[in-house]
Amino acid sequence: MIQDFKVKPLFGDQFHERHQFTLNINGCNYQGIYHDGEIQWFHPQPINKLEKDDFEDLELDVYDLMTDHINNQGFKVKPLFEDQFHERHQFTLNIEGDNYQGIFHNGKIQWFHPQPETKLEEDDLRDLESKVYDLMTNHAYQDINVKPLFEDQFHERHQFTLNIEGDNYQGIFHGGEIQWFHPQPNAKLEEDDLQDLESKVHDLMTNHLEQ
Repeated sequence: MIQDFKVKPLFGDQFHERHQFTLNINGCNYQGIYHDGEIQWFHPQPINKLEKDDFEDLELDVYDLMTDHINNQGFKVKPLFEDQFHERHQFTLNIEGDNYQGIFHNGKIQWFHPQPETKLEEDDLRDLESKVYDLMTNHAYQDINVKPLFEDQFHERHQFTLNIEGDNYQGIFHGGEIQWFHPQPNAKLEEDDLQDLESKVHDLMTNHLEQ
């Protein structure tokens, strides 16, 4: 599983612009250059440490991550009516040269003009809305805050806080388990949404503790 995936541009806005990436997999750090759909690995080469199938899966994952990163560089979010009951999030993004804007609230997308449905086929529109949903959900999780409790003691725990679509949640993470404070998210979320939330918190907390 890829962790700590980071990207930075090289030779920004120049003809020979490239993207350098770093990642961690199975506790090993790897770096490389991505350009025109090709990956050039730095030393150490992951092919020397991974089985052939695992290496091929890794390159496919890096390709998907880099493609998403490059396609979504124009993705921006700003809150509307911040800290108010009717808070919403406005987003803008560029897909293949076309700019789109909309409002995201309670898992729903309200598009501004121009409507992407006037330019996209039905399948492409569904893919776009799925991408916006994923981007907005990931954006919400960027605001997770963590602090240790009983630091460096046997019973050390980690308290986290996060905001999902205007709702604040807090809890304790320990031994891979989540203990929610009040209000309990299961009072507001469907079972599938709660499972997605707990899976995301688990991944974020695990990454945080491994850093």
